[in-house]
Amino acid sequence: MAGFTTTARDDWMYRLPLFWLMHEFAEVIYVIEPYKIWGDRQVPEVGRLTRMNGMGTSARSGSAAAELAVLVPALLVVRDGPMLAQTYLRFPNLKAAAFKVLFPIGQFPPPQLYTTINYTIPDTAIVKPPSPRIFDACAGSQNTRRGRVLLYPAEVYGRKGQLEFLKALKRGRLGGWVVNFVGKLRKPDLVKQVRAMCRRKQVECHFVGQVGFPELMQYYRNASHILLMSKKDPNPRVVYEGLACNLPFVASTNVTLPDSIKGLGMQLNVKSHSFQADLLAFLQRDFGDAPYQFARERLTEQVVYPGIIQRISEAASGA
Repeated sequence: MAGFTTTARDDWMYRLPLFWLMHEFAEVIYVIEPYKIWGDRQVPEVGRLTRMNGMGTSARSGSAAAELAVLVPALLVVRDGPMLAQTYLRFPNLKAAAFKVLFPIGQFPPPQLYTTINYTIPDTAIVKPPSPRIFDACAGSQNTRRGRVLLYPAEVYGRKGQLEFLKALKRGRLGGWVVNFVGKLRKPDLVKQVRAMCRRKQVECHFVGQVGFPELMQYYRNASHILLMSKKDPNPRVVYEGLACNLPFVASTNVTLPDSIKGLGMQLNVKSHSFQADLLAFLQRDFGDAPYQFARERLTEQVVYPGIIQRISEAASGA
């Protein structure tokens, strides 16, 4: 990434377009969450990446909406089907993009709009490289002595499954493991229920809330496993961040992950009668530095992104 700067976040859907800039396309328009509000409507965030003097620059839609409204880019990258319709509604000019790529994480767009897409890559068909600063922050973490700490890096939210996880546990039988809930606490009623369930099940729980990057990395470095028992979660990025910090994962069977990383964790059904026994047995396994080494050999941007770019470039050229 030398020579490129961006104001975008560390999410792979921001960083992948930068590789496109380096590879072939002179300009990229990307569409991704979180939602921005125009008037009384919500539409996805739209950003522009251009190649200028060897530098990648990002212009967010809030400050560049007028300019975006007249652009016909070389490449349009859209995250999720429903966002495509909303994007075309706001910026109809983007329909004329020379090449359009869709990464559906759930619903596909309506048939009449789906035909406007040149290439589709299901979100769960790829691995998601952690950002370089994750790798930097967790350098040497394979040698860290860790306690019996499970890191649940997600907003306390119904779909993320915190309450269901605790309900599936037997009272006082988690064997001294601590659970750190790190993420937004915007649902006070649900947070109250989760706290109460921690007390009922005699589990030591810490509700950290949302934290800045340095503090978040400390939680990653101090944990022994990533825990994510979501009701539905397509290929969550936090699993990959955990691997970069040498954390094997425990995820629900409703979390969709590519086969290539499944050997570095375990997926469990919270409704299974053997859930707790299976969980405790897994937590005793010693992975050594396998997650850490796997991440550095197979999850870096330099390894993952060129393959995706090649597939899309071949499609763009009709190969």
